[in-house]
Amino acid sequence: MWEISVRLLKFAGDLSDEEDVLEWLRKNRFRQPELNLFMYALIAITLAFVMYTAFLMYGFKPHVKTT
Repeated sequence: MWEISVRLLKFAGDLSDEEDVLEWLRKNRFRQPELNLFMYALIAITLAFVMYTAFLMYGFKPHVKTT
């Protein structure tokens, strides 16, 4: 739904003409595949950072001093 809203922001025609809007959306459906690739890469980097942070915080056992 959000993706359709972003596409409609770039639409220069009359939004009240439903057929015209649907035709424009159909023609421009796969126009920016590099944006999807960029978003997946950004999500992957974020997920890797969160997992690495969790590993550093909880992956090591605390050092116990014995006296």
